[in-house]
Amino acid sequence: MTSMPLDLERCAAILLNGTAQHTGSRFFNALARCTCDALQTKQAFVGELLPCGSRIRSIANWNWGLKSEPFEYALKSTPCADAMDKGYRFYPCAVQRHFPEDRLLVDMGIEGYLGVAIRDHNGNPLGILVAIHDHPLAVPQGIDAVLGLFASRAAAEMARQHSDKELALSEARYRQIVSTCLEGVWMIDEFSNTTFVNDRMAKMMGHLPSEMIGKPLFDFMDDASIQKAKVNV
Repeated sequence: MTSMPLDLERCAAILLNGTAQHTGSRFFNALARCTCDALQTKQAFVGELLPCGSRIRSIANWNWGLKSEPFEYALKSTPCADAMDKGYRFYPCAVQRHFPEDRLLVDMGIEGYLGVAIRDHNGNPLGILVAIHDHPLAVPQGIDAVLGLFASRAAAEMARQHSDKELALSEARYRQIVSTCLEGVWMIDEFSNTTFVNDRMAKMMGHLPSEMIGKPLFDFMDDASIQKAKVNV
């Protein structure tokens, strides 16, 4: 990694320019990469707090210019636990000596550590943004505020992804129910095009569900029924 002078404006520009056009998983990957580039560190990663509340799972990891495999670790006795609790922790050197039980830091020979908590708008912990280096780490004054802004953006992306997952699960459960119920179910959009039909209804109409999806309701009605429907509308 080529060493360049670190200043707050340059770091902010790298982070902003590198992440502005991305959302979802691409945003997290870009954030890890740009944090590494901005702070000139060996590694940076974004981790999410697992439901148990005691473990972190990486969702983006950038190591010496390469995207790395995801990993998981316990928070106990790590600098990340401090960062999650206090919001921001910076150890410019000898971080492994402060946390000798963190075997990952010791085995990797990590010297410098920077961690920023990712929290929702109520202050609840969602994850962490971390940069580590195998040499003493120098960062410009005020970098905590800059990284805090990107941590807030990361929190919004995490919340959106969790919401999307919950919506997808809810929709899947709903579709399973209506697909297997004994009554016929037929759904159309505002243009009268079929958006969903369960097996029971399709069988009643003499078709397969795949033959009805996307087609207008009127394609499955005789002329008299079409005229009656239009009058009622």
